Amino acid sequence: MKAAKQPRIEPAPAPYFDRRRSEAGAPWTMRLLESRWMIVAILAVAAGLCVLRIGAWSLWQDEETSIYFSQHCDKLFPRCSPIYFSALHGLFQITGVSVVAGRLLASFFGLLSIWLTYLFLRRYVSRPAGLVAAILLAACLDQLFWSQSIRYYTMVACFQLAALLMLYEGFEESRPGKLVLAGILFNIALFTNFTAVLLLPVVVVYLLLVAIFRQRSAGYSWRNMLALGVPALLGILAVIPRLLELRGSGVLGGPPPVQYPGPIIVRIVCYYGVPIIGLAIAAPLLVRRISRPYLLMFCWALLPVLELFTLGWLRLANVTWNHGQMAMYGCAALAGAGLTECWKAGLRRTAIALAAISLIYYGAFAVQYYTAMQGNRPPWRAGAEFVRGAAAVHSKSANNPPIYCTVPEVLAFYLDVPPGETHQQELVKQMPEHPLLAAPRRAEWYVVTRRNVTPEYDAWFAQNCQLKATFPAWTGPVDHSVVVYVRPAEAERR
Repeated sequence: MKAAKQPRIEPAPAPYFDRRRSEAGAPWTMRLLESRWMIVAILAVAAGLCVLRIGAWSLWQDEETSIYFSQHCDKLFPRCSPIYFSALHGLFQITGVSVVAGRLLASFFGLLSIWLTYLFLRRYVSRPAGLVAAILLAACLDQLFWSQSIRYYTMVACFQLAALLMLYEGFEESRPGKLVLAGILFNIALFTNFTAVLLLPVVVVYLLLVAIFRQRSAGYSWRNMLALGVPALLGILAVIPRLLELRGSGVLGGPPPVQYPGPIIVRIVCYYGVPIIGLAIAAPLLVRRISRPYLLMFCWALLPVLELFTLGWLRLANVTWNHGQMAMYGCAALAGAGLTECWKAGLRRTAIALAAISLIYYGAFAVQYYTAMQGNRPPWRAGAEFVRGAAAVHSKSANNPPIYCTVPEVLAFYLDVPPGETHQQELVKQMPEHPLLAAPRRAEWYVVTRRNVTPEYDAWFAQNCQLKATFPAWTGPVDHSVVVYVRPAEAERR
């Protein structure tokens, strides 16, 4: 009689580092990557980078706009992003209007976003993959810049990542409650900023790929999809009227121009960094298998960028690279998974070399960020302080000289105009589109970024004005330097 065929038992995947082995037999790199305390160390370093010189940088235009709207939460624009502006307003009620406090709010959500990315990878790929992704994000120029900016992008990314994590767990564990929570988190992200809607195609395409590649499990049922989809749809229906009102108000400007993918790609590569982009592209070649975590990471990394291309090309919206910031976390996740797969495949020297090159690359950019880049923003504060002293400007005086600036609200903020009045003040005027021809009765001051000086103005400044001060700031080839010119009064020329 034939013996019954025994079922084949697949061996469990080998851990990166078997703790039962002697420490002498395990590479020190693996001991580090398997340590539960490593993520704490990475987040501590990331926090240090976020806090370093956080109060030293000047405000840039969008930061000042955030501060202004935090004092006017009843206006249309903050009503479209009520969660962020209400949080910022509440914080300023405690701290007073503080640039450092506003940036620390962004830093908190930036750190939480790194941790959520790590958490996904630790649970569904490996701890080393999560740690590598966390290291790359901690040093990434894009993550660092937005974690030091008074804007909503780190907060909305945090809620999107939390929604994505709950969504995946809900489907994997067949837990409708977690899927409902994912839909609620998606709604919170939508009311933090409407760019969160870019997450919707990511989820839809992921579910389609799961079906196409026959990766569905019992949790991917229509009941569970409805548990996610109903609250998400209700949130979208609630936010659409606000968006239509905002678009019709003209606050967003005129009809968007055609935007080609090229400039967006350049900014994504510059801000995410070549290592994250390169390792993310190489990940599918290194992994060589199809699984649900990798399908989700693939959609998470690619879809937001393709959506930006589509919206810009079809003139549906005026987009910038940071609107699809979720893609950065997806690319970092793929990069972490790809680099650790390279190690597992036995290409250890290659993995170490790639890791070393990545650290040198991001280290060099970090040094530039804290020095020549001046935090990747124009040094408006230095320009304002110079004008204050040289022209004896006082915000409450009626005898101030004419001051013109390409971003008058920021200069007014630093000249002590109250934060809630910077968009109505008359101390600093908008730079005229063309140079003024009439001879001035009083000396006129011009505070501008060098890269925004047109050839027409360049010639006019050279002929009619005196260069009084230059405050340098460079981001690669982009000149953010602030220059101060004075146009003498007619009587002074004689």
